[in-house]
Amino acid sequence: MLDEIDASVPEALVILNTAIANGYFDFPNGKIEAHENFRVIACANTYGLGGNDVYVGRNQLDGASLDRFAVIYFDYDPTLEKNLVINQDWAEFIQALRARIHQRQIKHIVSMRATIYGDRLIQAGSSINTILMQVVFKNLQPDDLKSIGQLSNSTDNEYIYAFNDFVENC
Repeated sequence: MLDEIDASVPEALVILNTAIANGYFDFPNGKIEAHENFRVIACANTYGLGGNDVYVGRNQLDGASLDRFAVIYFDYDPTLEKNLVINQDWAEFIQALRARIHQRQIKHIVSMRATIYGDRLIQAGSSINTILMQVVFKNLQPDDLKSIGQLSNSTDNEYIYAFNDFVENC
């Protein structure tokens, strides 16, 4: 499994491409044949076309590298995300916020890390405003927050209340 392949140096991928294509790899101590069940999975934050407005430090992958992989898009799994934390209201808030940010096309990442880190801070007794500032808002400007707007709160979620109050007063 090649994590962050779009952050790899191109020279390393040329060597890997050869191994994938030929079914073996030459090491200094000899040639190793690939097992019949050997598969290569590569993960990336981009589609291999180089940096974008959010992932600026990514490399464009060579066509030979891109041609060796089928592209499958994976989004966050909401059930898994909720199972990784104790506070379900926090997970629901993060999921609602992420959906709104995506809908409004705001360049801001609210990843599963926000769910996990925020939950840890909740368990440690941090205040809601501290958690919002440290985990969610980070580099968001007041105009971005206003663009996100109020989140629907049909479940009496205290994190959505706090977020909406913050947005209203910024």
